[in-house]
Amino acid sequence: MSSDSNSGAKTFWQQSNDLNNRAWRHRLARFARANFQRGCARLLQLADDPRVVTAWRHGWDADHFIRLLRCRDRGFRPRIVYDIGAHEGRWTEMCQSIFSPAQCFLFEPQPDYQARAKTRQPAGARWEVIPVALGDAEQIRQIYVTENDTASSLLRPLEGGVPPAWGTRTVNQREVQIATLDELAAKNKWPAPDLVKIDVQGYEGRVIAGGKNVLSQAQRLVVEVSLHAIYSEQSLLPEIAGTLSGWGYEIEDMNDACREWAGRLWQADLWWRRAGNPPTQ
Repeated sequence: MSSDSNSGAKTFWQQSNDLNNRAWRHRLARFARANFQRGCARLLQLADDPRVVTAWRHGWDADHFIRLLRCRDRGFRPRIVYDIGAHEGRWTEMCQSIFSPAQCFLFEPQPDYQARAKTRQPAGARWEVIPVALGDAEQIRQIYVTENDTASSLLRPLEGGVPPAWGTRTVNQREVQIATLDELAAKNKWPAPDLVKIDVQGYEGRVIAGGKNVLSQAQRLVVEVSLHAIYSEQSLLPEIAGTLSGWGYEIEDMNDACREWAGRLWQADLWWRRAGNPPTQ
């Protein structure tokens, strides 16, 4: 008899991994496993670096917090920080707490989030919120506002294939101004960045293309990349990695940014350092 004769029979756990299975016992199993997974992840973070409790208390990204602390421990002291895709400004707020940089530039095209970011600016900190999106050409473009507002993008979300729970369905569209980083920086005579974060939901390739002169001066970059397409015409990891490697950067670390339930990794944050900089431990 073939060893595959019973391959059609699914175990309880296989059935529970199917998000379309709405039976109460499988939903309960997923709920319990998800909470257990989150608890274990927190314990691992706490064991790795007890200072992570500060990130939890402020609602910052714990993985990023630990990595940035390690950079500081190794002597990295960025004076100028660029936060591209700043959203509510939490990442800049975290960098301000860790590094006390001389100046931070936050690029965010949506007015609601520009206002929220400004409320996070500590007294005495020099922040400049730039009300534009960055890309590879100056233009007016529609931003697709999604159910999950953190998934909103200048690229049209793909229909089908992406887990519905991620909330990538478009619920609104609005026009935003797009400019290139190189042109803006030259026009305004901004100082070159030491540390840059790029999180623009599939638009990373265009941001990088329009900012080579500026971005290539940074000591470290943190870039969210996609392994599989979530938006139309987006650049994926191989293209982004090829470009930044060609500029003299090397991958120092990476962490999950978006993984489907019991499935594959869709997005990751890649941590780049210019070749010759000391590695983070």
